[in-house]
Amino acid sequence: MKNPWGKTAITVGVVSLLLSGCSTLRDFYLDRPDDVARQPNHLMPTKQMLGLKGPVKSVTYQMTRPDFTGQPVANEVHLEFNQLGYITDIEGKEESLSKYGQLRHWDLPANTEIRYQDNDILDGIEDGGADPRYSFKGEPHHYGDNSNNLKGFYIDHVKDAGTSAEKKYRTLEYYLYAGPRYMALKRDNREPDVTEARIFEFDTENRLVKIFSHEDNYPVEEGNRAAYDAMSKPGEYRFSLEKEFDYDFKGRLVRVMDTKNLGRYKTEWRYTYIINTDFPNLVSSYDDEGNPMHSLEYLDYQKDAYDNWVERTVNSRSGQGNLNGNDKRIITYYQVED
Repeated sequence: MKNPWGKTAITVGVVSLLLSGCSTLRDFYLDRPDDVARQPNHLMPTKQMLGLKGPVKSVTYQMTRPDFTGQPVANEVHLEFNQLGYITDIEGKEESLSKYGQLRHWDLPANTEIRYQDNDILDGIEDGGADPRYSFKGEPHHYGDNSNNLKGFYIDHVKDAGTSAEKKYRTLEYYLYAGPRYMALKRDNREPDVTEARIFEFDTENRLVKIFSHEDNYPVEEGNRAAYDAMSKPGEYRFSLEKEFDYDFKGRLVRVMDTKNLGRYKTEWRYTYIINTDFPNLVSSYDDEGNPMHSLEYLDYQKDAYDNWVERTVNSRSGQGNLNGNDKRIITYYQVED
């Protein structure tokens, strides 16, 4: 297969994938080097990332919060999983799944279908048909010559379908791997000369710990060797820290720092947990001067036989005031054979 960065493929590009007009499926198709060697499974959304245990088949999140007039506002998202724990279907009104798990780097849109071969090999994604004016469908572009590493993934988009403003375009992502880091290069054929680049770093437990982003249009003409050098020394190649994730000795996420402006952090999120559990107790955010911004306190957890929480109360505090709400999870499980 031809190199997607060759002269014959200039019109095929890579950018963040604009989905449903309100959210992005950002950094979704990325692979881990060598030791995974097949798919971006470590970054594909799984039940473990959402704190679910046991042979989960589906979960429906029901979140009820009053608005500041005191009226209850309900949101609901339904997720389905294959038997290896990967999400295969997302249905709901929410823009993002980040509030349902503990990994705030996720920005997954609702109404997306994810297909796998043999339960763990990424085959493709497409929209769930929620918006008739916008649709997308994507699949792997190619794999490495001597391995099963995913090297590229493309998406075909149709925006404003059925109107005079209808647009069809394609996005492509291309991946380079080096030890605990890899680079994702993104283009969009509407702006074929613009390349976005990010570097992702993982720890020895295969957990995402840092994301670096390039400050400008990435110079792909410098070739792969420069890209590999950049992965080892991001700061020398105009990459700045975008996000940083810290974990405790039990592997629980305890801090997320969102950074902007050449590495200076903008927002910090801190997590504490109910003692001897993986259930969050307090999630708090702080601005760049350490001032508290918003907090969510989770109390009164109810659990099922698999130790998954099925109900909890929520106290939300911010500069606008305090609000109380309720979260529920309706969970179904695969039947386990004796």
